[in-house]
Formats: sequence, C-alpha cells, structure tokens
Amino acid sequence: MKRMWKTYGRIVILAILFTTAYSKKHDEDTATANSKSGSSTENTTDYRLSGDVVPLEYFIHLKPNISLTNSTFTGTVGIPAIVKKTTSEIVLHAEAIEIDNVSVFCINKRTGASKKLNVLNVTKIEQYQFLNIRIHSLIARGTHIRIEMSYNGPIYDNVSLGLFKSAYKVKNETRYMLATHVAPTIARMVFPCFDEPSFKAFFHLSVDVPQNYNAISNMPVKRITNKRTFEFERTPPMSTYLFALVVSEFQSLSNNNGSHVFKAWSNPDRVDQLSYPLSVLTKAIEFFETHLKVPYALPKLDIVAIPDYIAVAMENWGLCHYRESWMLYDPEVTSITRKRIIRNAVTHELSHQWFGNLVTPQRWDVLWLSEAFGAYFESHAYEDALAPWNLDGQFVVNEMQPSFEGDAKLSTPSVVRPVYSSDEIIAIFDEVVYIKGASLVRMLEKVLGQEMFYGALRRYLVNNKFSSGTPEKMHCAIEEELKYNNYKLGTTAAELLSSWTLQPGFPVVDVHFTGDVATLKQKRFLIKSTENTTEESTWVIPINWATKSHPDFSDTTKINWLTKNQTTVRINNASKDWVVINIQRTGYYRVNYGVKMWKRIIKALKSTDYQTIHEINRASVIDDLFNLARVGAVEYDLVLSGTQYLAQETNFIPWQAALKGFNYLKKRLTGHPEIYNQFKSHVLSLIEPIYQKLGFDDIKGESLLDAHLRELILQWSCTLDNNKCVNESLNRFQKLQQNSSYRVPPNQQSIVYCMAVKHGSSRIWDYLWQKFEKSNSGAEQLTILSALACSENPTDLERLLLKAIDLNSGIRKHDIDNVFEYIIEASTIGVQAAMDFIGNHYTELQEYITDESSAFIALDKIAGYLPTEDLVKKFDKFIQYNKEKLVNIIEEVQGFLENSIYELNWYKKYAPKISKPLTNIQSS
Repeated sequence: MKRMWKTYGRIVILAILFTTAYSKKHDEDTATANSKSGSSTENTTDYRLSGDVVPLEYFIHLKPNISLTNSTFTGTVGIPAIVKKTTSEIVLHAEAIEIDNVSVFCINKRTGASKKLNVLNVTKIEQYQFLNIRIHSLIARGTHIRIEMSYNGPIYDNVSLGLFKSAYKVKNETRYMLATHVAPTIARMVFPCFDEPSFKAFFHLSVDVPQNYNAISNMPVKRITNKRTFEFERTPPMSTYLFALVVSEFQSLSNNNGSHVFKAWSNPDRVDQLSYPLSVLTKAIEFFETHLKVPYALPKLDIVAIPDYIAVAMENWGLCHYRESWMLYDPEVTSITRKRIIRNAVTHELSHQWFGNLVTPQRWDVLWLSEAFGAYFESHAYEDALAPWNLDGQFVVNEMQPSFEGDAKLSTPSVVRPVYSSDEIIAIFDEVVYIKGASLVRMLEKVLGQEMFYGALRRYLVNNKFSSGTPEKMHCAIEEELKYNNYKLGTTAAELLSSWTLQPGFPVVDVHFTGDVATLKQKRFLIKSTENTTEESTWVIPINWATKSHPDFSDTTKINWLTKNQTTVRINNASKDWVVINIQRTGYYRVNYGVKMWKRIIKALKSTDYQTIHEINRASVIDDLFNLARVGAVEYDLVLSGTQYLAQETNFIPWQAALKGFNYLKKRLTGHPEIYNQFKSHVLSLIEPIYQKLGFDDIKGESLLDAHLRELILQWSCTLDNNKCVNESLNRFQKLQQNSSYRVPPNQQSIVYCMAVKHGSSRIWDYLWQKFEKSNSGAEQLTILSALACSENPTDLERLLLKAIDLNSGIRKHDIDNVFEYIIEASTIGVQAAMDFIGNHYTELQEYITDESSAFIALDKIAGYLPTEDLVKKFDKFIQYNKEKLVNIIEEVQGFLENSIYELNWYKKYAPKISKPLTNIQSS
C-alpha cells in the first residue's frame, strides 16, 4: 500500500467511527480463549486467532444490488478447512455483515462424503469482530470440515472501505462502479473469513453483475453465464487482505509480454491517460523478473484508476487499485513531479506482487518485509536509460532525509513492534515502517552490492513462495548468499538488521580526528533539545569514507563496522584532507565532524572541484548541517557558510536537500519581517545563478533532473517575490486568458497559477475554478486546487474550503486534506483561514467526512505553521473555545499546541544566531 502512513491515519478514525455507526466496535481483531466463550479479557497476546482451525479454500459468491441510495449485497461463502487442534468451537472474523445461515460439515477426504454437524449457536464478539460457531461435539484434530454461510451487508458510498460504490461522470452522465478495499483487516466486512495474513488459502470467486457491467478480480475470468455471473479462476494460496473485485463500465488498454496479459482500466473518458501507467507496469514487471529471477506468479495483472479512493493505492494480487491522480497521466497537463509520483506509485504496488503477495509477512508486526521493500523498489525498480531520473538520489532527498525528522522524536516507535488490535495494525502503516524500512533495505544493498543483494532476495522469495515470511527467514537467505559467495560481511545479517528494526530512532556519529586517526562515537539523535533518553542505544553502523586524496564515492561495500559506543579507524591523510563519512549515505545515520573538518569540507564545496564530492554526499552534508544546527550541535554560521556553495550548484539532488533545510527556517522566520527579509535575500542570492541558467521554459532534450530543478527553483523564486519570476508568471497567465489556444506548460502551471491568484483579484480565482470544473485530469485538478489556495483573500479561501465539503463541487473527498494542506502552507493568512473554518464549520466537516480525521490532520498541520506568539495564542484560544467540539481528539490537539510552543521558543533562542551570520554574509 502506497504512502499509508499518511492515508491510514485517516482510516484509523474512519474505521472506528464507521463501525460505531453500525453499532460495531472496530478497534480489536482477536480474543483470548475466554473471550471466545463470551467473557472479556485484557490479554492482548491472545487477540489473534488461535489457529485451531485453518482455512484451505474460500468459495465466495457475491450478488451486489447497485442503487442510488442504500446499496446492499448478499453473499455466500464455503470454507473448506482443517482442524489443527481438537475443538468444539470455530472462530473466524465477520464485521458489519449480517449472518443469515451457518452450516458446518465434516468431510471424509477419502470418499468425499459429508456429514452435517450440529451447530449449537453462532455468536458475535463485537469487541474483537469474531464470529464464534459452537458445535455440539468435539471435532478431532486432523478432521477436514466445510463451513457454509449466507449473509448480507451494505455497499458503502461514503467511504472506500469494504465493498464500496464510487460515482464518476462520462460525458456529464453520472455512473457508478463498485470496488473493494479490504486491507489490512477489512475482508471480514465482505465475507466471513480468517482475516490474518498467515492464513493463506485458495480463492474461488463468482459475482452477479448487472447488464453492461464488467467484473475483474485477482484472477482471469473463467466463464460468464447467461445470467451475467462472472466466475473467476482459482487463485494461488493468498491472504485475505489481497482479495479484490471491481465491477464497472470502465474501459482498458492492454499489453501482452508473451506469458502475461497486462491491462490498465479507467473511466471511459480518461482512457487516453492510460498509456504511461501501462508502460510503467510493463517495464517494472520486466525489471522484477530480470533482477529477482522469479517469474510473476499470475497469468494477468490489471491496474485500475478508481474515482473515490481513500487509500492512495493497493497491491491486491493481480488487481492493483489506484487513486486517479496517482495513476492517470495526461502529458498536456501533468508536471514532471506528478509524472514521477505516478511512476513510483505504480511501481510500488507491483513490487508487492513479490514482496507481500508471493511471500507475505507472517504477522503485521513484521510489515516491513512487505512495505519497506515496496517503498525501496518504487524508487529503485528501473531507470530509463534514455531519460534517467537519478532515482537513488531522489530517494535520499525526497524520502530518507525527510524521514529523519519524524524518526528523531523520542516517541517514535521501532520498525518492528507488537500489534494486535485493528487500531494497532492500521497504525503500523507509518513512515517508520515505509521509509526507515526502505532506507534499511537500501543500506543492505549498499553494503552487499547489487549482485549479492538480489541473490539474497531471490533466495528469500524462492524459499518461501506462496507462504509467509519472517525476519529470521530473511536473515537466513542473506547468510546463504554470503556463504555461496564466500563473502565475510564482518557482522551477521541478524545483528545488522535487528539493531535497526527492533529499537527506535537512529544515531548521529560524532567524528573527531587526531592526526590520521578518527574516533567515532554513536548516540541517538533527537530533534528536540528538551528531550533526552537514559537508554544507551547502539546500532550496527556501516562506516565508509572518501577523502580528498582518494575521492572514491562509488564503492560502498568497503565497510568498517561501528558496533559499540565508540571505535577508532585510521584514515590516510586525514590530518590534512577533507574526509566525508558515509559515502552515498550508505547508512541511516547523521554525521557530525569537528569544526576544523567541517570547514575543510565546506571549502571543498566552495571550490571549482566541488563535484568531486558525490551529489548525494553534497546533499547529505547540507542536510546534516541544517539539522545539527537545529539542535545546537553546530553553529548557524557554519550552516549558512556551507550553503553559499549553492551559487555554483547545478544538480537537483543537493538543491532539493538545501531547500528542504531552508524551508524549516522559512516556517520559523515568517512573520518576523527583519530577519525574514535577511533570510529571503540570502536564499534569492543563491538561487539567482541557477535561475538564470535554467530560465523559465523547458528546453527540448534536457534531462529530467534539469526539468525537476527548474520546477523547484521557480517555485522558490516566485514564492520569495523574485520580481522577474513573478512578472513572468503573471504574463503567462494573462496570455492564457487572452488566447484560448495557449497552454501554460505542465511544469510551470503550478507556479503560474499560484502567482496569478496571489497577486490577482477574485475574478482570477473564479477563472481558475471554472478551469477546475472543466478539467478531465485529477493531476491538473490538484494543481488548480493548490493554486486557488495561494489567495490571500480570506473570503476566497473560505469559498475553497466550503467547496471541499460540497458533494457537488467536483472535489473528491480524498482530496479534502490536500485542500487544507495547500491553504495552510501557502501563507499565515491561510493558517488563520483554516483555523476559522474548522471552528465555524466543524459539524459540517465532521458530517461530510463521517469522522474527525480532516480536522485532526488540519490542526496538526496548522500547529507546524505558527511562527509568531500572536498566532500561537490564537491557536490556544481556538482550542479553549472549541473544547466541546474537539472532545474526541482534545489530547492530541493539546499535544499539537505544545509542539507549536516549543517551536516558538526555538525561534526565540536561535533567531539571533541566524541573524548575525546572515548580516555578515550580506555585508561581505
């Protein structure tokens, strides 16, 4: 699942409130043996199913009734199973569905004869979403049984969970489609099942489909009856959370690689936007089959763009679901950044066809065995030789380095942690599992080298295909590959990976030189100076380096290991050379040098030979400096001196890292005119040379990274009021209004539209809103929404937020959080507008979304954009005034306020330390 650490924060709240509406409690998924008998327990270790009964197959028949309101479905399920422990109870999951009939049969495996067992009663244990079937007599271990049930349930149209309905338009006619989203613990809302990942079984599905509709599922269609029943081929052994169904009038593009059929599906009006995602699908499958040497396991693979889809994407085996704006690509209106996002989203889910589907994490607490690999491969799966993205560098600056901030909090959990209830399972889909996990996968690749890395993964997949994976099985595969290559790693796979997955946080390595001897010390890095820990955490840290005399940044496998608090290494010529530790950011850690070495590195960056240092390390130096200064570990004069080298930098990777560092300062200094103007002048002076070099327009034949960099530089230049940039944007927009045949190039649309709204009247706002309504591209609509949020007119911002909770406006429910984010990030006027809107329209917002997730997410965002004492006081006052409305999330919102107070105090402490070097730079 793509980016679920953001999406699932909403789903947690959705799931709880959603099931409450049906008098269900959806926050735990398993019970103890006593619970199964009806008594309560607090023993979380028994939340999981006992494993006394294990499913072998599911025979599912669904009959959906699609109506304008109150759509429902009926279903039957037959579950052949085997009894692993003598029992008189069969416990499985069922939630938000009504069970009409239950029968249980004992099956003679030799003759096939069946004997109906006497079912005493069937009870639901709502707290754990259990269906408890009590049998009159004991069923012996080894007995084969068949459980048969008929049931009915709702088709949801207010949330994309379970079996849901989504509306879309074809030539202004409203149509409906059905789809499922059953991950991670929601299959039980579509059919009674053993809803845990280790309970793999074969699936047989049939579904009744209305006339003119088509059905697709995990496997190809076996046959279609005269009564429009679609019957599908049997799946391989599969976990319940991968079950998928789409019933629609969608159209598709297809491709065939000789052994598999690939199709991309969408609303018929958007079929022309399917070519790019289909090409990504084809290339990615080829990459995985070539590098892993493990064939794709199913005969077909479909990808579908779903109009309303709260999960960004989902890797259902053989049928991946995507939000439209994360899959569909129109070259006329889609920017280079959005194109990369689409490429990564498609690739992420395809990687799961191996990591997650073929080999599934045995338990949710080791989810990283699926999602860490998905997040890694989305950025590393294939690099187009004709149009390189520098995907590894982009991963470091777009994913790995930003993830350090969240992972540097004292409250951050570890990658592996026990989870039992549905709430806990959903919550583990977080940035730590995805991006820290992916960074650890990348570290493994850098340490082993590509050949052994893929060899180890191949062994893991082959040894465990159609079964479950565990960290121990991954460790074993790595050790087998090391032994096969007669390679001495210097540590064990278990020691290496466990040190990073079983404890929270990450280290900073302090490096001090005495002549050519470097003393390296590790300690946990915490982003808040007020936070401390008495725990002495140690990680197994790969140490490698490059120097002025030996500037080899290519071989990351030459490793020294830091396995305790402190060690020493000899580095030739360190007494006079610059030394850069952690080449290509091999390991997931920060590095802090003494002032003397920092100055040598900065001097090298300011020289004409600065490109001798690898672009990822140039980015890492700047990123580390910004964050070390943020906690007082280095002075800001060192940071700002280091950033001066950017005046000659032409590579996207270091620029992206630097501007992320500057963005934190921008957030803190906004609202303080004197120091903010100093800051703005400094950044604009660094940007000016690259702005002049790249210009405003795309250049035919230029690299994708140059196009990326231009988009980034224009965004910052215009936002910081560079007159040339602003005027050029306004001229382009005026041309757009005056000439119906003119199109603003996709990579410039975001900034051109934003500047027009920011510096224009409400008429400009109205013009763009009309453009939004006419747009046939989800990506273009997001661009327009972000531009409308640039308004500094509170009335227009309120209009935008009101439209976001209007079902007929065209803004999808899953984009409401985006609207809040765009408004809050655009200006302090937007921060105030968002705060006012939540206070004035809390009930409408809650009723429209059916939960409090949007308010929760927006308030968290607001708290990060309160740079002045006045705004912090307003936020405090807002909380006090709205306490009754916020009662369900008040504890978390109070935490947001505490964070904003911390950041305000940070400004008071560090503003003078930033202002002084800025003054010195500008006067020199």
